[in-house]
Amino acid sequence: MSDFNEFLETVEESSRGFVAELNEFLLANECNCVIKEAKSGPVVTYLHDKKTLLNFVHRKSGTQARIYAAHAGEYGDFLDTLPEKVKNKTKKSSDCRKLTGTGDDPKCSGGYEFTMDGEVYQKCHNNAFLIPLSEENNPFIRKFLEKELGV
Repeated sequence: MSDFNEFLETVEESSRGFVAELNEFLLANECNCVIKEAKSGPVVTYLHDKKTLLNFVHRKSGTQARIYAAHAGEYGDFLDTLPEKVKNKTKKSSDCRKLTGTGDDPKCSGGYEFTMDGEVYQKCHNNAFLIPLSEENNPFIRKFLEKELGV
């Protein structure tokens, strides 16, 4: 699969408009889109300055946005506004073993240290900000990406 429209057909109907709009926004902000096939379905990746910014991934529960928030430590005020379900999921996500000093995988690029609700977290970059697409979450996903892109 290498066509965005084919991927869009695999997204829940209620989120297709949002995903299409986000695709246009990211492309307009100099992101490159790469589509690859995975076990759970297509994975759409957006790269900015050769670094991964976002993946759309499929799970049994639906499509999710994995945001690689390299600058998360710079905007704790925004993180405090995330929906409670998203915050709880982030808080429960795996800690970064590199940041916590409990692991040393040379292939690991490290996770994110950020403050949310007054508490400091050191989370793995793979699952810290894995956010299900939903009417409630979608505006926050967009704002997250705007903050990462500095727009």
